Amino acid sequence: VTMAALGVHTAQAQTGDPPPLPPTGVTAVNGSNLGEAVIEWDAVDRAAYYRIGWVAFEDYRAVTAAGRDWLEAFAFVDVANREQTSHTITRLTPGIQYAFIVASNTARYGPPSWSVWVTLMLNGGGENCPTTPESEATPTPTPTPTPTPAPVGDYDADNDGLIEVSRLAQLDAMRHDLDGDGNANHADYTAAFPNARAGMGCPSQGCIGYELTTDLDFDTDGSGQANEGDAYWNDNWGWTPIGDPDEAFRWNATFDGNQHTISNLYISWGDTDHVGLFRATGRESVLRNVGLVKVNVTGNNRVGGLVGGNWGSIANSYTTGTIVGNGGSVGGLVGSGNGTIADSHSTAKVAGKGSDVGGLTGRIGNDGAITTSYATGNVSGDSDRVGGLVGNSGSNAVITASYATGNVSGKNYVGGLIGSSGSGSVITASYSTGNATGLYTVKGIRYNPSGRRYRVPIDGQNTGGLLGYAEDSTITACYATGEVNGGSSFVGGLTGGASGGRIVTSYTTSSGHITYTGFLSTNRRPVGGLIGTGDGDSDNSTTISDSYWDTQVAGLDGERGKTTRELQSPTANTGIYANWHSDWWDFGNSRQYPALKYGGLSVAAQRE
Repeated sequence: VTMAALGVHTAQAQTGDPPPLPPTGVTAVNGSNLGEAVIEWDAVDRAAYYRIGWVAFEDYRAVTAAGRDWLEAFAFVDVANREQTSHTITRLTPGIQYAFIVASNTARYGPPSWSVWVTLMLNGGGENCPTTPESEATPTPTPTPTPTPAPVGDYDADNDGLIEVSRLAQLDAMRHDLDGDGNANHADYTAAFPNARAGMGCPSQGCIGYELTTDLDFDTDGSGQANEGDAYWNDNWGWTPIGDPDEAFRWNATFDGNQHTISNLYISWGDTDHVGLFRATGRESVLRNVGLVKVNVTGNNRVGGLVGGNWGSIANSYTTGTIVGNGGSVGGLVGSGNGTIADSHSTAKVAGKGSDVGGLTGRIGNDGAITTSYATGNVSGDSDRVGGLVGNSGSNAVITASYATGNVSGKNYVGGLIGSSGSGSVITASYSTGNATGLYTVKGIRYNPSGRRYRVPIDGQNTGGLLGYAEDSTITACYATGEVNGGSSFVGGLTGGASGGRIVTSYTTSSGHITYTGFLSTNRRPVGGLIGTGDGDSDNSTTISDSYWDTQVAGLDGERGKTTRELQSPTANTGIYANWHSDWWDFGNSRQYPALKYGGLSVAAQRE
């Protein structure tokens, strides 16, 4: 069956150019190992490269039935060697019927041109090739291999100790194998991994988890939103998170997304704690290379796009979409936990009604760590400890080379990066650019010395550009540039309140502003340059070294004030940037502030 017969229109070359030449003689046969297919084609004159595409028929049907472009169903690989005329595809699921296409691109002669559609019953199983109505079909002679009996399935075809996942049913079946060894005695697991070889085909030392081999999408009816037509709608409850908060039933294995995405995750568990793709992960867990796109997750306490409660390791993972918690410990990637997060980010909008709400994680526990990570979504909390990256960090937490750019609002302990940091915490080479707002209410009437009455704001305390409150914490080589507005007290450009600890070679371009309301107007006045203690200088228990605020932007003078030019002029780790490691920071030119070299957006994007 040709691609045109399936309603697919091949691309046309630019006017005056010879048409692109489609490959001919395309065949697909089973490889020498389970889960392999060998694709062959005839060489194309002037080809710059070949593009190989493959898709399981069930995925193709789901996409085309929804009226979406057939290309969305395919996975692709490019063959740069124009002399090459074969390619082996691995990690296919045994027993599933696949279709393959090949395209050639002649570079200056226009866009790619597709060849015919070739089908293969990979290792037997599945159903017969779906046919096209005779009125639409344009038959093309294509050799069709004879289906072979289905052998026992090897679900770790590459022998890396990770069982391959290519369908939502297999992702769902992982909940029956929390240690990832492939030993699960459950009917749903057997149905998701049929005809499995003993031990799932894992190497002699056994398997330790699972890995994605393709993108997955919870929008199974193609409507563009979660509804009753989706396979995991579950009467509007949505996806059931994997694992359980009980330590004996947490996910304690590896899950590797292999840079694939999982789209349209929907969960509506508004009165339940520990909510995310994974409900709870244990100390032996590893989640890496997982991208969650367009999540819509609602829970009570400990709510995150990827994990509700994390005690393990998370690396190179991200979320986009919306996260809502009717309680506390709510984050874009992780709700709460004592584990580690590295090279990860979230652009999700995050909202929580309780305490500990953050753009990346609501709370990171004692001795937890976040490195080279960032959050860009707006964060709002109805209570205390709200931060652009982290709502609340426990004692001895370490946050390095990370940043937040979203606007943040909460009641008390509100920070552009961190709402509140525990004793012994260390924050290094990090920054925030979003506005931090401590929400206040007006209560009571007082008289100023002249006898004039004014209303008194309450709440909105401990609000800062970088941290809302720092308890015996060390802040080194950090900065904040967003506006800071609070209520009655402890509102500062860098940190709202501080007790003990140190601030070393850090700065802010804003001062803290408190709000006081008269009977006829609401007024703002700058108070804290670095720490919101009234004069913006320091309190008696916090040591400040070589740290400043921007007098021109902040509108506040003082001995620690510097002009914008003075803060931007160092173009290396000298002067006020003496402790700023050049491996982390790009100092820009004399009209720019520093930007992180890695761990998130590009240097140029950070300066936009």
